[in-house]
Amino acid sequence: MKRKKFLSRIAAAILAASVLFTGCQGTSQAESSSVTVSSTSQESAAQVPQKLEELRIGAVKEHMSFNMINNSTNVGGILAMVNYTGFVMAQLVQKDETGTVQPAFMRSWTISEDGKSLTFKIPTDAKFHDGVPVTAEDVEFTFNFYKEKMKKNNLSNMESIEILEPDTLRVTFSTPSAYSFLNDLNTMTTYVVPKHVWENIENPKEYEGEDSRIGCGPFKFVSYDEAAQTSYYEAVDDYFGGEVSIKKVSLHSYATHEALAMALINGEIDVVYNYAMSLDPSLAGLLEKSENIDLGLGANPGNEYVTFGLDRLPACRDLQFRKACSYAIDYSTMAKAIGGDYGEVAGRGVFAPGNRGFDASIEKLEFNVEMANSILDEAGYKDVDGDGFRENPDGSELDIMITPYATQATAPLRSRQIEIIADGFKQAGLKTHADEECLSNFDLGYQKVFNTHDYDLLIGGVTQGIASYNTASAYFAKTDNGMGYGTFDDPDYVDTYLSLFTLTTDTEYLESVAKLQKMNAELIPGIALCWQTSLFPYRTDTFSGGVYYPGWGMVNNKTWFTMTAKA
Repeated sequence: MKRKKFLSRIAAAILAASVLFTGCQGTSQAESSSVTVSSTSQESAAQVPQKLEELRIGAVKEHMSFNMINNSTNVGGILAMVNYTGFVMAQLVQKDETGTVQPAFMRSWTISEDGKSLTFKIPTDAKFHDGVPVTAEDVEFTFNFYKEKMKKNNLSNMESIEILEPDTLRVTFSTPSAYSFLNDLNTMTTYVVPKHVWENIENPKEYEGEDSRIGCGPFKFVSYDEAAQTSYYEAVDDYFGGEVSIKKVSLHSYATHEALAMALINGEIDVVYNYAMSLDPSLAGLLEKSENIDLGLGANPGNEYVTFGLDRLPACRDLQFRKACSYAIDYSTMAKAIGGDYGEVAGRGVFAPGNRGFDASIEKLEFNVEMANSILDEAGYKDVDGDGFRENPDGSELDIMITPYATQATAPLRSRQIEIIADGFKQAGLKTHADEECLSNFDLGYQKVFNTHDYDLLIGGVTQGIASYNTASAYFAKTDNGMGYGTFDDPDYVDTYLSLFTLTTDTEYLESVAKLQKMNAELIPGIALCWQTSLFPYRTDTFSGGVYYPGWGMVNNKTWFTMTAKA
């Protein structure tokens, strides 16, 4: 009931803000058509939303780099994270609050019947922040730059990019990839880059010259105060994408969730934003008691998961072993640890509610130690030496390493998740040990997920961006083209996952997603640990308008154009 109450509050608040902002727009339009200025019209004009002087965004993410090419948050830090919302860098396309692709720098497009080519329009009045006009040559350079130098997966099968007119280009793929290209998260982070800056840079990821900060997004970099861990930005005049409603933005970095929450309570920041990481739900009670704060609750399209290391632990190739593991996790305790009062036991299909094609008919996960023990007994995993732990069917030792993919902010949660899994597995006679180094060496965890796959059981998280199209299967499937990051190599499963990137319609996408969920339930390449409600709180006394995105909060692509000063 508590969860429903908060969700109702956030829905009502967003609706009210939306109605208020729309109404004010209507007043503005009516005034512009009036010839005689009367006292009545002057009063109406006063109701027109005024630009917000400054939006202060807080996050648990360091200021790591101001090189705009470093669009991974592991390298670029807080700025790279906010750039996911079309901030300093202009995205080719963007997604709205429903996850539907919308125009951004690509103003419109058409897909060929065979799905292999994408013809799109670009603005002719856009400028980079140094005043240089953005041309079709810059866009052509952008595609080739990201394919050849940045090795972007979404452009790996691009055959050509050609300029048809000063405002029209066509990109051609070797496979029917145009539809998936528009929807892929990598396209959200394929930003338009200035050719005159990057064409002669040999190592773009290492470059830190002042011109590495230049983009053509709605805001431009101004300065960075290292002592205060705060960077500053100001709106671009005459932005091609529309009138920016916020004059200035500052990004504030905090070390912990507690510090971030207190900054919001004390009025040091206006909104909380952490891509792929909700504020710790244990802080909800503290925030709820504070004045002028909305919890910013909404369903998270992403979720926490575990997946199996088929390359390292032979038992992981045994379906019966994976099935037993799926019954040996205390999901209620796990949901509480991850989502507090708002965590929910997930389903066997893995994909979270709110994603396109979600199948609610697939059964929920169940913590059933008796079932786990029975399955393991039948599969031949028995305690041969009487030490309380099972051996492999061939009698060799079975000791499962649990590897966390952690950051400084998530390390405490990962430690608790390891404890919960280890306790449930112990009840099923499965011996485990924690991959302790990855709890402090975050780069090592990253390498294990994306490169070496040196794990038995991996704990990670599916971001809302990945979940919205690529799905959680991206972290389970083993592929040769870099589109899958896991070790599960079942041919039918891999082919079904890869079909997401060669289909041409929504119908085909939904069919593939439906099949993947059923395969997740039957083959168990990974297990969802929880379905979550995101907590992205914000102050209600510092701004008006804005749009709430599930899994993102009030900082998103529409923020820059709809958030205004408090009336």
